[in-house]
Amino acid sequence: MRNYIVISMSLVMIMTGLALPLLNIGTSWVKPMGDWAEDRYEGGPAFLFSGNFTFGHFVLVAPDVGYAMLGEDKVLQKYLEEKAGYLPSEVEDIKSTMWWFGGGVKIRFSTNPIATPYVMGLFEFYRRGIGWGDVSIPEIENFDNVINTYGPCIGFGVEILPDKPVTAFAGFRWFYGKGVGTTEIEKKYLEWEEKDAHFLVFHAGVDFL
Repeated sequence: MRNYIVISMSLVMIMTGLALPLLNIGTSWVKPMGDWAEDRYEGGPAFLFSGNFTFGHFVLVAPDVGYAMLGEDKVLQKYLEEKAGYLPSEVEDIKSTMWWFGGGVKIRFSTNPIATPYVMGLFEFYRRGIGWGDVSIPEIENFDNVINTYGPCIGFGVEILPDKPVTAFAGFRWFYGKGVGTTEIEKKYLEWEEKDAHFLVFHAGVDFL
């Protein structure tokens, strides 16, 4: 019970932080990469929210929260058809999702008031989820279960009219998550081996100060 209280308080703090410094509105697309996702996911939309605190060339990015729809889980669908006797129509809505939260630093290459390229480095904690239909909730047994899948995120992009009330941006991020390529459900019940995961997120939109 104590662990669930800690998690709930952390989420409240994150959402409170999101409301204060910055609002991101845009479009993003996730592309799973590597053998953990080969012939399994086609990718889908992603949603990113972050707080940005500017100090000249340096921008503190915290908190950084994201959610990505990986698409239909074709490997799990096939497994349930072959091993459990489900019909294709019964498992076609099984999908997988990815959550992450963390923070880091963005470094701007210039102070040009019109266009500013940047590079960013962050550290994220990841969660995978398996959903049936439009609802996907990750399995959480204890606090260690939440923080044992982690890894870096590296991003590149450009900001148009940086630090103005409305700033346009476009770029991409590369994420790497230790052990997040296999969910607890897959390891516990299907006995699948643990895999790391990496994926790209392409994003563009506007920031409102």
